[in-house]
Amino acid sequence: MKVIPFSKVFSIGTVYRAETNKSFIVRRVGTNSTTRTRIIVEGRVCGEFIYNFAPLTCTSSNSLYPFELNDLYIVIPKGARFEFSGETGKYVKLEGEILIHEYGEDLPAEFKSRYENQSKEYYTFLQGTYTSAAAATIPSGKVATVLDFTCPAGREYLLNSIFLAEASTTAGTIPRELLAHQILINDSPLDILDSTMGPFGIATIQTPNPPRADLNFFEYTLENMPIQLREGTNLKVVLINNGDAKTLASGETLNSNVIIVARYKIL
Repeated sequence: MKVIPFSKVFSIGTVYRAETNKSFIVRRVGTNSTTRTRIIVEGRVCGEFIYNFAPLTCTSSNSLYPFELNDLYIVIPKGARFEFSGETGKYVKLEGEILIHEYGEDLPAEFKSRYENQSKEYYTFLQGTYTSAAAATIPSGKVATVLDFTCPAGREYLLNSIFLAEASTTAGTIPRELLAHQILINDSPLDILDSTMGPFGIATIQTPNPPRADLNFFEYTLENMPIQLREGTNLKVVLINNGDAKTLASGETLNSNVIIVARYKIL
């Protein structure tokens, strides 16, 4: 078996088929699709991505690189059909290795095992958005619940990767520095409880969505403090205004967009 590197850009909506003597081992994924994009191998979803945390390449408008799959790499065996669902006219970049098989040679055992399980455990993301009414009065403290998710039966989500949660007003009435997002598990905040200790939540200037030159180059991650969601566990992400109540200008809105990368597993 010969192994060679690859980096290829595929069109969303096109059906592809691996050659009869070649397999893809996908290590990194990127896309320019701003809606949920699925990688489908032989009719089974084995990954969900979006531009915000998995761009095609690093630029000034998104300083992240294609997303590293680590142990949840994707196997596209020789002869397999694969495709991408998502935003029409957009693209997906896959990077990794091509295995060139000798006649009669099959996938190595580790890759065969991953192929059999990749539709049961893969990377996905949770997303929530909020937009206030124009010229609304924004209260001090909790403004709105941006994301509300309860883990379904027979599933598990491990939040141990990128956390993007950005909020801002369209005309700057509320300084971005005063806005934050608070994580709650079963309605219990993972945070301080008394404002005498400081402002509530994770400051939005620390959790850019996406990371970029005009706000913050670096992503916020839950890698060192993962959150595990099991059957019935409820996750909320709440938008916080740590300043005084403000009335927005005519036509102005307050907007929030939260994306949390997750390891998804069918039990």
